[in-house]
Amino acid sequence: MPADTADQEVQREVRDSDVADQHRKILQLSLEEVMAAARTRHPDRSQETIELFARARLQTSMSAFDVLTPPNPGYKQLVSSMDIPALLLFGDKGVVTPAVAEELQHLNPRLQVEQIPGAGHSLHIDQPQRFAAAVKTFLEYAGK
Repeated sequence: MPADTADQEVQREVRDSDVADQHRKILQLSLEEVMAAARTRHPDRSQETIELFARARLQTSMSAFDVLTPPNPGYKQLVSSMDIPALLLFGDKGVVTPAVAEELQHLNPRLQVEQIPGAGHSLHIDQPQRFAAAVKTFLEYAGK
């Protein structure tokens, strides 16, 4: 399923941003340096969590960024075609905006969306209780 023009433009924007270059630079650092940078960005996270994320970053190959090269399936088309209950959780400090979440929900009424305040990309770490409550509520709803 090819991406539509708008999806391809988003893919190009991300591909052409400095995301891959930032990761390339991280791969040149030691575990301790990556952890020190993470501690600065996320002072409330545990040492264990910071180390797990740092190790994962250092194990992420640059080829993972190939998915950013269009044309890949458009996320709007993928959401539209889902024929199962689905949950989109997003933080108020993350990539997904309320407008995008609302648009996706209009594309597929089986998609439930919920914003979790005080969270970024790692909702389950930033707000574990809210994350767990949202998932539990969704699973109870989806099971009916």
